Amino acid sequence: CFTTEKIILKEKIIMLKNYCDEHDISIIFFSAPYYKTEKSELFLPITQEFDVKNYMDSIPNKELYRDTFHLNDKGANLFTQMLIRDFNLHW
Repeated sequence: CFTTEKIILKEKIIMLKNYCDEHDISIIFFSAPYYKTEKSELFLPITQEFDVKNYMDSIPNKELYRDTFHLNDKGANLFTQMLIRDFNLHW
């Protein structure tokens, strides 16, 4: 049931955020890309509530996925470049 999953996910995010706040740990939340899934309905409200960088629909090309939830090597490389760009992770 999406409602139960959403409540559990929200509780876990709150616990993690509170822990990080208490220990002065910086945390960045982001969602991984998915290929056309109904799960985005579950996660979309949470991404908005917790300032999660939403990448769920960022890679629409099916050829870049191994399956609905996992990128293949080319897709993973593309997503890595997106993270580097968006979070200014140059090293």
